[in-house]
Amino acid sequence: MCGRDAGDLIRFQIERPELMVRVEAVRAGQKVDADIADAGPPLLAYFTWGGFLSTHYGVIYDETDNIAKEPAERDAAWNERFAHTEIVCPADIRPAGGHFYIAHISC
Repeated sequence: MCGRDAGDLIRFQIERPELMVRVEAVRAGQKVDADIADAGPPLLAYFTWGGFLSTHYGVIYDETDNIAKEPAERDAAWNERFAHTEIVCPADIRPAGGHFYIAHISC
């Protein structure tokens, strides 16, 4: 692992406790700072770290882990719920553990 991937994982490990607090807030129906905050069930949240123009990156929490699958292999209900969000754009998705994924998304 090198460069961007290493930096992303280090940042994720540092921010993981706060991300867990935010995920639990979504689960409780509270408003949180997230680009996507869908309590579901199943819960899905996307927390942006940054970006430029139509490219952005951040952390996705997906209880179903569908985000890690190829788009054609994702559950139909999952696809329907999130079809009009940026997380279905082409992306580089890396598992970070515990339903968390680091995503670099280009729309």
